[in-house]
Amino acid sequence: MHDSPPPRPHLVLMALAVGVCALGMDMFVLIGVLDPLAADLAMTPRQAGWIISAYAICYALCAPINVMLFGRIDRRLALVLGPVLFTAGNVICVCGSGIIAIVVGRLICAFGGALFMPTAIATAQDIVPAERKGIALSSIYGGMTLAQAAGIPAVTWLAQTAGWRAALYGVIASGLIAILALSALASQLRPSTNSNTSNSVRRGAFGLPVAGLLATTFLIVVSDYAVYSYVSIIFEQTRLSGVPILPLVLFAFGIGGVIGNIATGILTDRIGPTRVLLGTVATQTLLLIAVVLGRANGAAAVALSLLWGATTYMYLVPIQHRLLSRADTAQRLVLALNGSLVNFGIAAGAAIGGMALERGGPSALIVPAGAIGVAAILTGGIFVPRRKGDPH
Repeated sequence: MHDSPPPRPHLVLMALAVGVCALGMDMFVLIGVLDPLAADLAMTPRQAGWIISAYAICYALCAPINVMLFGRIDRRLALVLGPVLFTAGNVICVCGSGIIAIVVGRLICAFGGALFMPTAIATAQDIVPAERKGIALSSIYGGMTLAQAAGIPAVTWLAQTAGWRAALYGVIASGLIAILALSALASQLRPSTNSNTSNSVRRGAFGLPVAGLLATTFLIVVSDYAVYSYVSIIFEQTRLSGVPILPLVLFAFGIGGVIGNIATGILTDRIGPTRVLLGTVATQTLLLIAVVLGRANGAAAVALSLLWGATTYMYLVPIQHRLLSRADTAQRLVLALNGSLVNFGIAAGAAIGGMALERGGPSALIVPAGAIGVAAILTGGIFVPRRKGDPH
């Protein structure tokens, strides 16, 4: 899928970023409201964590299936239908009165997100020249980091002051804005499908290099989410000048994400994906351990969360840059599989972190975060370096 670019590609990237921001709000809203949600539904934190896992598993399963089933539909439809679905899922969560309604709503959200995200990434990389793909990808993920910098702290504050359902109203509003922006985007795009997916699979586009990159993604996310899934629990008792610190921690994390996202696009284009990714994962692993150990100190927690947020998304651009160069014509399917591994990693990280939390308290989270982070560094060191045909 390589069409000529639209007349105003910057507008397309902006609209896609708005959609990704809304998806980020949807994906991460439960992270900030996990504690009040668990209390309202009389659940343990580990049980509530399984709602996060259910969403992640559904997204992981649906992303490649959606590409195979809907790969021939006009991408303009996929870009609008995805936000419609994840907005509708949140409406079900708000209107429901128990755990079943919430789980059903979250599964619909996951299906919509899995339809939208691979199409958005493939569209973004398709409308820019090769030397600017890193910048284009970071522009898209700018929406995700904006959600964490401003949106998630805001809805977390809403959850603490007006209940977790109030937070979901904020997510619904962001979804409606995305639907409007992406509907306007349709006029800037030419019709396009992904008809070569099955042929690419038959030709063996998914060799060991691609599998290794996907495995690296999985390990990075498991390490990160073993801690991040329980951030509301980790900082439950932490205060700064007598004020609960969680909204400030999430705000600092999101601001760091914005900074890191800008940096990763520039650095990936200038010094190559290998150095960016390996440096990022090594730094993130150390920060995960530091965040857990320094959780009682409010000022230190905010500073560490800023640095942690800066590294969290920096792995996405270099890995997807490599995937795009190695996936032949199956780019949309490979990106969907990478998204699947991200969400399987979220589910696994939440589950592993929950077991560690139950057995040893917050301090025990450093064990899975550290060990799996080291495994990610080793795997990335093998599969991310340049191979024949890579642009860097």
